[in-house]
Amino acid sequence: MPGADKRDYCLESAMTKRFKQMVHCPKCGYEHTVEQGFGRWIRDVETKDSKRDGFYVMDSDYWIYKWKTCRNKSYQCIMLVELKTRGKKPDDAQRSCMHMINQLMRNRKQYPAIKLQAGTGLTKLYSIMNKKRVNVKSFGVHTLCLSGTSPDNSSEILWDNKRIDVNKLVSLLRFDTDPDSLNPYYLEWDKEKPDEYMFLSDGGEL
Repeated sequence: MPGADKRDYCLESAMTKRFKQMVHCPKCGYEHTVEQGFGRWIRDVETKDSKRDGFYVMDSDYWIYKWKTCRNKSYQCIMLVELKTRGKKPDDAQRSCMHMINQLMRNRKQYPAIKLQAGTGLTKLYSIMNKKRVNVKSFGVHTLCLSGTSPDNSSEILWDNKRIDVNKLVSLLRFDTDPDSLNPYYLEWDKEKPDEYMFLSDGGEL
């Protein structure tokens, strides 16, 4: 690539490869890197053998945050979605890192009849926008794998290795569908329903 710094090229011995983030240009038909300067810089901070030294750099793809629900702003939801395109899957180092982050984030309770990922994270957090503590349901980390580059051009969409369609994906990202069970999540509840039926998919309130 004319004018490119030799440091920009991928070192095969490093676990974290350069030019991870690519975009397809519909005009020229080629793939182009969209990695920011800091992303390239921090990859050069890595040693030439990050696998040997146990050093790994991973960015966060999409934080999904619902700050206004059926209880106005007093009940909120959050999760981290790791996106993989062109049929790729997380490597071992990334899976290990994501699993640890998932355990740190989780705060939903475990119920005998509902096999979901539980956790001991905080359930009430201070909101800068609300200027008070609010209930937060943290759904941890989830992996979204596309066969193409977006849901529109993908023949296969996998959510945590489970095949879904575009409508289900939209519902998941809006927290209308439970990110863990893929069943309806009753945040947008019928106002006539009593409180005990508001969160049927989770067995109760926070």
